[in-house]
Amino acid sequence: HRPIHPMAPLLLWLATSAFSSTLPSDQMLAVGQAAAVAAGRHMLSNAGAAVQTTKLDARDLVTRVDGECQEIVESTIRSYFPGHTLLGEESVEPGWPAACAAAAALGAAEWAWIIDPIDGTTNFVSGMPLSVVSIGIANFGVPTGAVVYDPYREELFSAWAGRGATLNGSPISVSSSASLSRSVVCAPCPHSAAAMGPALRSIHAAMPLVRSVRIIGSGVLNLAWVACGRLEAYWEHELAPWDTAAGVVLVREAGGTVTGTDGAAFALTSRGALASNTLVHGQLEQMLWAAGATHCDEESAV
Repeated sequence: HRPIHPMAPLLLWLATSAFSSTLPSDQMLAVGQAAAVAAGRHMLSNAGAAVQTTKLDARDLVTRVDGECQEIVESTIRSYFPGHTLLGEESVEPGWPAACAAAAALGAAEWAWIIDPIDGTTNFVSGMPLSVVSIGIANFGVPTGAVVYDPYREELFSAWAGRGATLNGSPISVSSSASLSRSVVCAPCPHSAAAMGPALRSIHAAMPLVRSVRIIGSGVLNLAWVACGRLEAYWEHELAPWDTAAGVVLVREAGGTVTGTDGAAFALTSRGALASNTLVHGQLEQMLWAAGATHCDEESAV
């Protein structure tokens, strides 16, 4: 049995005292932090839970803990912000079209919370300590705030647009490597057939250029690790808004760059994402274009 996270009492106090600050950003981050830690503790106490069902195919797993963690997060948020919009992964039909439609609808909401209760469910089911709780906060569809909690390492990432990014309260920044040959990058972990081709082509192109390629299986964790300098870059050809809403803010506020995999401006409706420490971004864009790996195969054929 692991001890209670040392930050948990502080975070719960922050949540109950959130409105002592007049800044909406402080209030929302405090509530998000408390919600993420509570859900993360529940996740950790149920690590290795059995698969309850699958979504699109046998690789797309769901456990009872996914829904329980989402309810923990949503109930906490509703207690403080009953008028805000909530978008949780477990409330949306599987597949990219449904995820894109859900993201597009957020443009009408002044404040929306985009929740991935367990990012890295396959890792979670397999007992690999590589899963996180992700809470993104969007203002009229624009990613604005971020809370990501890794219960295995007891690491709490937070950010707000224009105010920087932190890890357990200390400022973080992306790495200073300007060379791909000195870069550790995280490659895609595709689920759909359309994303597999460009993923494999991009890995083949990256291998000779970079120091090392990793595949971790949690897009949110990859983005958080780019933000704190553990990775120089990460790309994926098919992501949902709950995979990117928080991580994009972390990377940008830590000094990094996020675009589509084709170099286009990133939005929550973007299908793919390329995140980096900024210094190697252009090199990676060129690599993806040269490899014919800028879009899912079905998009490239259109």
